[in-house]
Amino acid sequence: MSREDYDKALRLGRKAFQEARNKGLSPYLRVMEEDTAGVDLDSEVSLGVMDIPLDKIVGTNGRARSLSFAQNFMPLLPYGTEFAGKWIALCDSHLEEGIRHAIQVYEYMNYFYVVEGNKRVSVLKYFGAASIPGSVTRIIPRRMDTKESRIYFEFLKFFRVSQVNYIWFSREGSFEQLLETLDMETPEKWADKEYTSIFRTNYYQFRKIYKANKGDTLEITTGDAFLKYIMVFGYPEMYRKSEAQIESELKSLWPELQLLAEDQPIGLLTTPQEAPKRSFWDLFTPSPKKDMRVAFAYVDGTEESSWTYAHELGRLHLDDAFEGQVKTTCYEHIPTDPQTGCEALCKIAEEGYDAIFTTSQRLIAASLKAAIRNPDVKFLNCSVHVPYQHLRTYFGRMYEAKLLTGVIAGAMTRTNHLGYIADYPTSATMASINAFALGAQLVNPKTVVHLEWTALKKPTGAPTEKLIQQNVDILSNQDMITPQYASKQFGVYQMYPDGSVRNIAMPIWNWGIFYEKLIQSLQSGSWENDNTDNGVKAINYWWGMAAGVIDVVYTQALPDGLKHLVELLKKSIIDGSLLPFAGVIHDQDGSIVVPEGSVLDTEEIVTMNWLVEGIDGRIPSIDEVTDEAASAMNPIII
Repeated sequence: MSREDYDKALRLGRKAFQEARNKGLSPYLRVMEEDTAGVDLDSEVSLGVMDIPLDKIVGTNGRARSLSFAQNFMPLLPYGTEFAGKWIALCDSHLEEGIRHAIQVYEYMNYFYVVEGNKRVSVLKYFGAASIPGSVTRIIPRRMDTKESRIYFEFLKFFRVSQVNYIWFSREGSFEQLLETLDMETPEKWADKEYTSIFRTNYYQFRKIYKANKGDTLEITTGDAFLKYIMVFGYPEMYRKSEAQIESELKSLWPELQLLAEDQPIGLLTTPQEAPKRSFWDLFTPSPKKDMRVAFAYVDGTEESSWTYAHELGRLHLDDAFEGQVKTTCYEHIPTDPQTGCEALCKIAEEGYDAIFTTSQRLIAASLKAAIRNPDVKFLNCSVHVPYQHLRTYFGRMYEAKLLTGVIAGAMTRTNHLGYIADYPTSATMASINAFALGAQLVNPKTVVHLEWTALKKPTGAPTEKLIQQNVDILSNQDMITPQYASKQFGVYQMYPDGSVRNIAMPIWNWGIFYEKLIQSLQSGSWENDNTDNGVKAINYWWGMAAGVIDVVYTQALPDGLKHLVELLKKSIIDGSLLPFAGVIHDQDGSIVVPEGSVLDTEEIVTMNWLVEGIDGRIPSIDEVTDEAASAMNPIII
């Protein structure tokens, strides 16, 4: 049998050799001396003997030995050579008693290069073994500001905690995310040999199923897929599951893994899609189902949060707009923890709803988990820039309205000092602050916008009082109010030293119109046809004034001439002739962030993390804000 095995291995080697040649690649094993040539190496560390994953062994230490093997470590030398005889002897030994002697390897960037034991590696790879014992010397390069280097040093930190070397990720932050998901952040926890053995078994079982389902065709690592799987389906109960159950769950997760492999997985739909037109023959076919049940899931109560209250008004609008066709129900105080939140949403889904709107980005993870478990229910989360196929997101381009309120504030100020009170330092908030400042500068280049935050852990005083001390006379504050905490301090208003205010204008979210258009897309069938120019399947609805979901209202305090200007600018935004973020735009340091003749694209706006020139203030770090604000800045993304 060993002769037959060698002949088969030889064929595999020659096939891999030719395939590499056809692709213009080196057909031989990688050589460490060549891979590290010109690299600034920092140190060598002896790790002793440990199990080495065979799929991470990619080459040899020197060029001479690499020429006997193809890229896949299969032999290239013909039968009858001394090499073939030794390979066959090792094959016999493996079949009789197993290969137990440790090989010697160098590890560089979590790839292994054989110093002694190439044929043992070849034989075990031929038989599909998972690992081989080896004496490892780690070669550590100097840290560099590259993605590859950052991931490697994240791995070194992970390895010091876990001593696990067989899992790898292609995305930064994944090793830390794995430790958090497993709740295994300390070496003491990994010292539990039973737990470590279970983790290894779970990972290799998943790896086997993943590869059997052609996971290697995706441009992600097995570790990427494993982390996504356990974040959605949970880890503690994984060892109790059969291979058939894991495979079934993996297949349901597959669209998300495909998106994970995309360079640009997110597609922003900036205008509502028209419903597909019905042909003459459609008149003779039954109309699609019109009656729907829709649930709204809120983190807070409608009387507690202005944000939730605004969405509740949108829900009530649906009841009026689709009377007799759509029945809506709201559920308050949904937990933001991914697991308990998912359980709550799954219970709602079991009530027979066609669609569920989760109105806080703190419910992203819970919404995705529930959406995968309930494929017949349409889940939508109120957020933007989220890469999922099972879960669609929706948000408004509020910065368009903020540009107009900035124009109003810049025109009406007498001191040239404007105030802006913001809550969570998210990208959407940055875009709104910047648009407000640019609008003010459009009509009054002398304006300065003084920025204050309400979500700081350690505030240095009341924001309004601080702004009064800075001679601010026009202030932009919260966009919405709740009945329980009704106040005149919302929108844009004039502020007087005695604390009195006079409201001028207010940007508004027309959530009722937003929800109405989304329900229409579900009823008409355009939901299934929604797509983007590049064919991305992760749909994010990001609508603005042109869709009627964002607007500005103003009071009688606004002069007629200014009203006329605002209306002209509004029409220009709607028809696309006025773009808020068109160059030249400078940041606070005076650097050009948008050159003349350029316009920020949608991706650059939804990821904005800088402030424009003319703003007095800064963006607080995630450590400086409350836990609730931090979760909004960095929501749990699976």
